[in-house]
Amino acid sequence: MTHAKIQEIEAIHTTRILGTIGPADANAHIGMGFTCGCTIRKPRVERITDSFMLSCILNGEAVYWTRNKRYTLQPGMLVQRFHGEWFAIERNPRQHWLAFFVKLPQQLAEFWQAIRFIDPNRITLPIKIDTSLVAELKTVIPKLQCNTQAEQMEMVNLTQQMAVLLLRRAYGIEETTESEHWLAEAEVLLSRDLEQRIPIPEMARSLHIGYEKFRKVFRQYFGIAPKEYRIRKRIAEAQRLLLDENLSPAIVAERLGYPDIYSFAKQFKRVTGITPAVFRRHEL
Repeated sequence: MTHAKIQEIEAIHTTRILGTIGPADANAHIGMGFTCGCTIRKPRVERITDSFMLSCILNGEAVYWTRNKRYTLQPGMLVQRFHGEWFAIERNPRQHWLAFFVKLPQQLAEFWQAIRFIDPNRITLPIKIDTSLVAELKTVIPKLQCNTQAEQMEMVNLTQQMAVLLLRRAYGIEETTESEHWLAEAEVLLSRDLEQRIPIPEMARSLHIGYEKFRKVFRQYFGIAPKEYRIRKRIAEAQRLLLDENLSPAIVAERLGYPDIYSFAKQFKRVTGITPAVFRRHEL
């Protein structure tokens, strides 16, 4: 990364936060911008985070505290902050501070946690600041002064895209590969029409993938074989039917295409450790 590229960004002295989406409260804020040395009035700041926020340190150093730990921030670090968390930051006044931030609704952060896209236990992560990242950040600059509704909607989309870009880099997630395209399609096929039998070799052929390669790559990606993945989807649907629709185990077995209640109960217990009847009795 050249200093000239960073200096081009340092010339931008504006930050931008959009309004709210969804409920009109602080944790539904969405927006992005740059925090620059010239906009900082106090070297030390303490506050409670009001939404999910990412901050990519581009220049300058700072000391950063959470309730449990002290960190030294420097260029090439990404900081994750979650709604309701206390933090304090003290920037080095002898250095010009520059950071790019993204602010997103806490609900989105919770969804990303649920799918394990982000880890709330990792407050700071290393991120490579190279020419390509700086180029991406420069594309944001003209978008910060958005006025029309169409421009603001574009800003909302770009904000989420920039958050995903930063997180992918920090967590070392590669861009989508050819395998991931058919894996995503396979996941959809395995998750629907749960009452029907789907021979895995036939599915692999429909995706134009060899059976052995399909099984091997699927297991590497999801951690279990395709057949077991579908079984767990069926059992998850069975649990929903037992609770949400208050159906008997016999009816659930019939609805999900099991030949009889006994084979259903046997598979249910293998996956969950208890029988459908016990599960229903304990959860209702």
